[in-house]
Amino acid sequence: MAPIHPDSEPEQFYDMSPPKRLGRGRHAIVFECRDPTGRVYAMKLFKQHSRDRISREIEILQYLSWSSADFYRPDEDLDVCVGLFKPPELLLSYERYDFSIDMWCFGAMLAAMVFRKEPFFHGISLIDQLKTIADVLGTDKLYRFVNEYDLELDEEELEVLGQRPEQPWTDFINSANRSMVTDEAISLIDQLLRFDPKERLTAAEAIRNVYFRPF
Repeated sequence: MAPIHPDSEPEQFYDMSPPKRLGRGRHAIVFECRDPTGRVYAMKLFKQHSRDRISREIEILQYLSWSSADFYRPDEDLDVCVGLFKPPELLLSYERYDFSIDMWCFGAMLAAMVFRKEPFFHGISLIDQLKTIADVLGTDKLYRFVNEYDLELDEEELEVLGQRPEQPWTDFINSANRSMVTDEAISLIDQLLRFDPKERLTAAEAIRNVYFRPF
């Protein structure tokens, strides 16, 4: 069990276990589900989810269930925690995010697989996680993103981040991962791991990327 929010009361917990499967029909699987008010329903699942649903919990080699998934409603504040896959906008407490957070998670997952460095960004706190990302993408792009989205960094955070140059993706190539790294893989990773959510590929664009053509 885990709290809905860090400051939740003891009774405000939700179940992290997979959804309870109630049965299976010819065209659908039936699961028990619970809405934000606590009411329980039986839901027929015809396919994983529609285009207006954000996963918010992409993890390497596994899918944790749908406990963090939510429907996307433009301009609505949302809340989520995705650990070491958390994109920059969430590290900076920007709550009006969209589907692009899943694309950041996918990019971080792909970078970890290609460069054999898992997790690819590994910080020990929110600001350290942001610093780890800035070590790769550079602080110039980070500060430009912060200014464009009217986000805030306090003096202590600015001191931690400092000035960091952008690091070429080729710097991560070594003897252990050389066989995995291709120009197509680097290009795809670069188009996913962007500070500005608007600059990231969409899922539809990513699946059409040249990297996936052999598959």
